[in-house]
Amino acid sequence: MTKAYSYVEHNLRNFYQTGFEKNNNISLRYGNEKVGVVASYGNLSSNGIIPNNGDQYARNTFSLRGYMNVNKLSLPMTNLQFVIIEWIFRRK
Repeated sequence: MTKAYSYVEHNLRNFYQTGFEKNNNISLRYGNEKVGVVASYGNLSSNGIIPNNGDQYARNTFSLRGYMNVNKLSLPMTNLQFVIIEWIFRRK
C-alpha cells in the first residue's frame, strides 16, 4: 500500500519555533586587597528551535577561588569549579 504524495504549504516554516535562552550569574567576593575569596554560580538554560522541547540544554556552574596579593604580585591560591550539564534531544 502506498500513499500518494501531497504538497504541504509552508511545511518547514511551520515546523520550527522560536528558540529561547536565558543566562543568570551571581558572584560574591569577601576579603580585601591582599587576601580574599570569590564564589560564583552560573545558570544557562536553552530551548532550541525544534518543537516539543526537542533540543533542550541546561548547565549549572559553581566556582570557588581564593587569591593572595604579595608585593603587587597576584597569586591565585585555589580554583575549584563544578559543572553540571544536561542535554536533551528527543526524536519523534
